[in-house]
Order: sequence, then structure tokens, then C-alpha cells
Amino acid sequence: MNQNPAPPDLSVLIPTHQRADVLARVVRAWREHLVRGPSAEIVVVDDGSTDDTPHVLAHLKDVFADEDVPLRYAQIDNAGAAGARNQAIEMSRGRVLLFSDDDMLPCDAMLHRRHLDAQRRRPGAWVSHLVVPDEVVETPFQHYWRRRLHRGTETLADGHEMGRSGFWFATLSI
Repeated sequence: MNQNPAPPDLSVLIPTHQRADVLARVVRAWREHLVRGPSAEIVVVDDGSTDDTPHVLAHLKDVFADEDVPLRYAQIDNAGAAGARNQAIEMSRGRVLLFSDDDMLPCDAMLHRRHLDAQRRRPGAWVSHLVVPDEVVETPFQHYWRRRLHRGTETLADGHEMGRSGFWFATLSI
């Protein structure tokens, strides 16, 4: 592994809080998609979790230590999702930043490439469709929100420009 790598093409940024139960699955899913693609890193910021999230992140960092897609993470003290995203931005090294939530899985292995291609063609804010895994949907409101999210993004082509008509932060690249 190169000790002084060039900045990656892509940073996947994941703010998290109290998601030890699904975080490993989310990070591994992103890594599986990124390992065969352009240079990338995964940056996770834990916003003051009191569950096993810090241990999950430490374990994943050890597991990914010799991989081509590094995992970088930090812990902050309850600054909220926006604070965690801002910290992830500060930590990122990628040319393109792709935001994902801690309970969202990439739909397919080409998602990140389509974001990079869209950003090359015309830099801006672009969105894609992601999937909320079944195991994080427990309450009636969560079922409602997942249906709303999927309906709101599944008809969008990857790299769809949101403009002023809408905004889905969990699927955004800039």
C-alpha cells in the first residue's frame, strides 16, 4: 500500500449516531462497491454515540487497514447531524464528496462512478437512489419515511440535478 497516496477521487461521508447495529453493514457495502472503482475513502463521524458504535468503527478500521479503500473516522460530542457532516467534510480528502446516511445502502456497484461522471460533466449537487435496509425500519413512522424516501428518489436518474425543487441530503454528491 502506498504510504503517501494522492488524494482520492471520492470521499463517502457518513455521519452516525447510535447505529452500531447497522453501521458495519453500511460501511462494508460502500467498501465493496468502491474497491473496484476509482480511488476512494470512507469517512465516518460518530456524533457522541453511547452504544457500541465507537467499537464497531475501531474494529472496521483495523479490518480495512491494508485495503485500498481506507476508513477514516472521528468522534465528536453531540453536535448533531450537521456538525457530524461538517466534521466529515473537514476530514475528507476526495475531489468529490458523496454523502450517505448511516442507515442507507448503495443500490449498485456503479453508483459512485455515475456521481463522479456527473460531477465531471457539470459540477453541482447531484442525487441518487439509495436503499434503507429492512432492519432499521421498526416503527410505523419509519415505514412511512422509507416509502416516502424511496418514492422520492427511485424515479430519479443517478446524477439528477435537484436544483431548487428538492433536496435529499442522504444521497448527495458535491
